[in-house]
Amino acid sequence: MQVSDVQALATQVLWTSFVISMVFGALAQRTHFCTMGALSDAVNMGDYSRLRQWALAVAVAVLGFAALVFAEQIDPSKTLYASSRFQWLSALVGGLMFGFGMVLASGCGSKTLVRVGTGNLKSVIVFFIMGVAAYATLRGITAVARSNTVDLVFIDFPAGASLGHLLASASGLPVRDCVHSGSLAFSAGIIDLGIQSPRILDFRQSSCRFRCRCRGGGNVGRVWCFGSCGRTSRNARGDISHHWVESD
Repeated sequence: MQVSDVQALATQVLWTSFVISMVFGALAQRTHFCTMGALSDAVNMGDYSRLRQWALAVAVAVLGFAALVFAEQIDPSKTLYASSRFQWLSALVGGLMFGFGMVLASGCGSKTLVRVGTGNLKSVIVFFIMGVAAYATLRGITAVARSNTVDLVFIDFPAGASLGHLLASASGLPVRDCVHSGSLAFSAGIIDLGIQSPRILDFRQSSCRFRCRCRGGGNVGRVWCFGSCGRTSRNARGDISHHWVESD
């Protein structure tokens, strides 16, 4: 691939991600999509509408990711999450820290981005700190502490710690088939949970469900954009490292 081709592909990836992100931002702003808001509505007010929106978005994203894998547009084995280790303590501690941070920041990451777009100065500070902290946790000073403490506690699955690998080990079926069947079963259950609303025939509720599917589709689009097109660009350039600090 020539340098001009790489530059053209990089431009395509940037513009595609820009359009997808604009659509996602508009939908998130219109539907008040927020992980913390969904949980707080369910716990404090007993209103599960936004939590169902979140579940529908997850289900669409899972189905779309499985479709991209089936079409061989992306390779999940080369992602950051492909590992034979189930680091349950890292997930637990990280989830608690993220939840505590959401409360202090008055919203999740997507809500913070929406508020940045509306000119909220607090969200600008939150966004900057969130980015620096995330990078430091992957490859910075806190990555050393993470790799020497919570990352040392894990359960090792030699065949792979993903749901598809676990199903393949238990059933003896090919991993590819287990990934797709597992994704379909999981998404069907989540979708069934998401549409169980007392106002299922209400137009606004139906519109919200449509926008949730669009948000899930937006996540799939970003995965395709960076996982397929972006991977080709990075492979051609060969100058970007994806290494991160992990325990031995």
